[in-house]
Amino acid sequence: MKKTFIMIIITFTAFLALVQPVSAWAAPNHYAIAEEVYYSLPADAQDNLDLSTMLDGADDPDFKFFDFQYHHYPASAEKANYWILKGKVYYQNEDYKQASYCFGVATHYISDSVCPPHSEGGHSGYEHTKCELQSMLLEPHITDKTGDLDSELNSANQMSGNAWDQWLKTDDDKYIQQCLNKAADLSYMGVNNAVS
Repeated sequence: MKKTFIMIIITFTAFLALVQPVSAWAAPNHYAIAEEVYYSLPADAQDNLDLSTMLDGADDPDFKFFDFQYHHYPASAEKANYWILKGKVYYQNEDYKQASYCFGVATHYISDSVCPPHSEGGHSGYEHTKCELQSMLLEPHITDKTGDLDSELNSANQMSGNAWDQWLKTDDDKYIQQCLNKAADLSYMGVNNAVS
């Protein structure tokens, strides 16, 4: 019995080491980021937007579009800007449900730009999966509401790469938390600028 259990663990670990993951943050992280953005927006924007529809959009790049080629900056930034602008047009035309969906999708692409395993190459599927699993135990928090999304994305991507390197060395969750917070910050900047 003990040998069987050990063999299962070894097989599973080997599988994780070989698998090349295609997603960045896990779906619960994308939902938490979209929710954090929604509840940080001005009251009038919260009244107009629909959180449920925003959450629906937050996972669609992975589960509906199967759009795995845009998980890395700068391609993810192009997609984020596309969805932010589309959401802004819907918002200005008072089609708040469509705006909510677009903003949810945009938060996905923005946050993928700051996902540590996607900021630096040369890592195993096991490391990526481990980071993703650990990130699901953390909650994003908006820590900086100032700045411009486009000008912040490049430096945030570099910060994420540094955080990834440090996390690989130390296994300290503070580096993942830093990136989750930055993903929430940038997502807030993008959506808030679109509704203001």
